[in-house]
Amino acid sequence: MSNLFKIVSVNHTPVIIESIVFPEQGPENDSEPEPKLEPEFDYAAAREEMELCINEAKIEAQRIVAAAEEKAQHLMDETQIQAEAIKQQAYKESYDLGKQEGYENGNLEAREEMKQAIHTAAEKAQKIISTAEQEAVNMITDAERKIIDMAVAIARKIVARELEENPTAILPIVKEALNKVRDQESVTVRVNPEDFEMVLMAKGDLQMMMGNEQAVSIVSDQTVAAGGCVVDTAFGTVDARLDTKFEMIHKAIQDVSP
Repeated sequence: MSNLFKIVSVNHTPVIIESIVFPEQGPENDSEPEPKLEPEFDYAAAREEMELCINEAKIEAQRIVAAAEEKAQHLMDETQIQAEAIKQQAYKESYDLGKQEGYENGNLEAREEMKQAIHTAAEKAQKIISTAEQEAVNMITDAERKIIDMAVAIARKIVARELEENPTAILPIVKEALNKVRDQESVTVRVNPEDFEMVLMAKGDLQMMMGNEQAVSIVSDQTVAAGGCVVDTAFGTVDARLDTKFEMIHKAIQDVSP
């Protein structure tokens, strides 16, 4: 499972990306089966919906481009017919005049008119195809964005389920955040009230990890969502809130998407 730590510092400390590792759980009591949560989200259905979304977008995009190509070809065919009609008309007019000069002038004018008609038609045809191709790209891009949103939403649900099933999952998140500021003399860890007791119970381990000479304070903060934490120091803040992580994940996926 991915984890992103965002460092915000007065000294413009760079963003740091790390990994979250939830502790593996063993059965607390061999005589009791591991509790199973009732499914709250149909992940298979969500995956099927995402696949259907992108497939429908691709099919519609192909249909749009094919229709545009057919329309462009029809336009070129009509232009060729018109060009041939212009040529025949010029020949007839010059023939009726019965003069070589009239034939040559009429033929020259006809060729120029044909050339211009074909050029104009070709430009229109290319514009039709280009517009359709762009529309197809936009359609697939929109579908990909929807899939990204759905994927992040599913990830949120998975993390929420993990935290609900395993309250100690907050501890590795706090430790990873503290590991980034081990050189600080004192730190304040802000966590959601739901996580406060669990983190407070682990304060001894956290203090040992940081070093006895360093002060570690645990504070309950309603503004920090459950499952994440914020570590304050004299020189900056480690933002390890889940919302921050998911926002960065969402942005990272969008940035690498074509």
